[in-house]
Amino acid sequence: MLRNRYGLKDSSSSEGLAPMTKEDKLRNHRDNCVDIDAFWNAVEACQTEQEELEITKAIFQRNISWHIGPIL
Repeated sequence: MLRNRYGLKDSSSSEGLAPMTKEDKLRNHRDNCVDIDAFWNAVEACQTEQEELEITKAIFQRNISWHIGPIL
């Protein structure tokens, strides 16, 4: 059974439009909640990846300048 943002059951259901029950609202809330731990793990992974890219970039630039020498 689908629900819309206004708290009514989907008109395609056999019950037609009807107010959502407290249980429906709680279920909908749980379905739409973000797992905070998963969110912060993803943030940390992005930060770690960015730090690794910055380190790799610095190493690459240092190696290039060592091999090529100063650019005039």
